Amino acid sequence: MPLNPNRSKTTKRSAELERPAPNGVALAEAQKFGPNRRVRTDSAPIEANKSGQPTAADGAAEKPLVWGLTTHDADERNQILNLTRALHWPFKEKPLRFNRLSGLPNLILAASPMSLDLAGTPDLRPPWPDFLISSGRHSVPVARWIRRCSGGRSRLIHIGCPRAPLGLFDLVITTRQHALPPRRNVLVNPMSLNWIAPEQLCEAAGLWSDRLVNLPRPRIAVLIDGSTPRGVRKKEFTRRLAREVADQAFRSGGSLMITAGRVTPPDILRLVLDSIPPDVPLDAWLGEGDSLYHAYLAFADRIVVAGSNAATLSEVCTTGKAVEVFEPSVRTGLRSRKVGAFRNLAGQKGPFWLFFSAIHDRLLEIGVIAPSPRNRLFRENLVAQGLAAPFGAIDQVPVSVTYNESIHRTLWRVRTLWLDRGSVSHLSSKLSRHDN
Repeated sequence: MPLNPNRSKTTKRSAELERPAPNGVALAEAQKFGPNRRVRTDSAPIEANKSGQPTAADGAAEKPLVWGLTTHDADERNQILNLTRALHWPFKEKPLRFNRLSGLPNLILAASPMSLDLAGTPDLRPPWPDFLISSGRHSVPVARWIRRCSGGRSRLIHIGCPRAPLGLFDLVITTRQHALPPRRNVLVNPMSLNWIAPEQLCEAAGLWSDRLVNLPRPRIAVLIDGSTPRGVRKKEFTRRLAREVADQAFRSGGSLMITAGRVTPPDILRLVLDSIPPDVPLDAWLGEGDSLYHAYLAFADRIVVAGSNAATLSEVCTTGKAVEVFEPSVRTGLRSRKVGAFRNLAGQKGPFWLFFSAIHDRLLEIGVIAPSPRNRLFRENLVAQGLAAPFGAIDQVPVSVTYNESIHRTLWRVRTLWLDRGSVSHLSSKLSRHDN
């Protein structure tokens, strides 16, 4: 039943309505993609081989075999799938399942399959791949073990922070919040490899047109991530979010479309909904039935992201819509102050501090210490590039794109590894000796 039966037909909360059939309005609505007319229509990443970048066919007729070691984390899996689709190389997904030993540090597990749950993992047998793409720290020992089995022929590409010596990998693809030390084999991208294709938004708009097309414009999609930083009081954060987005919708005469991420507790979303005045039109998806996430993005004129998930921010910045980042008010605790002081020491200038910084980077490089995520750096980088704006400053968004430039940058580096496989093979055999 509706969350508030006192609302009119066009303004009631419709969290539990049945999915309607598409109608003729859907196509026109999907083609608008919001009021922003400055949308770039560059080729999608899946067509990146037309952009003049090097391809395997330029150097050899054969194409390399790629394995993707995926885990239960959907964001990590999507990054691997997005990259492999854009490569257009033979690909096999190898979903991994882990046992209790996966909680041990990667330095202890080294190159071994000890952390695998063999009953839930597909066969890992020859022919061994030319490229192994992994994501998440749990897949690193397995990737190193497979390379050892291949005699060092398999090249290792890792997405994210491997929690292992960086020199073991042919390429590490990361973003600023991981704060990895600069190395020749580390590629720091402005966004993660998550994106949403325009076709996905068009399809969602067609499926949910009858439910959303009559919501007053501007329609504001509110995505509650749930992964708020340490020191944030979630109830205070969610009440302030609800109050400010409702005020924005009321002053503009628009409506709200609210949903939450996978890690957001249901009570947080319910608190947001209960804090919105009844005179503000809204639609909410509470996680039951088919997801309205893509539909909300398709029909939105503005998108507000509340949280610190890099994957969510990267996805919404490729929709061609105006994106606002709702920043939480962080209360700095003792642990946060200690971590901040350690980082500040490593960033000081002078002979002693440069020596301290070198030790800090070396410990990060070999995986002895794990970098604490610095999500604020990631958000500030998106704002600096004009891909997003602080909440309430939507006029500051100068560009709007429908592609992920990070995928293009990564394609170039991966294809270069294949074209330069002579020197890379020497490097891989050298790295393989460390795994034995």
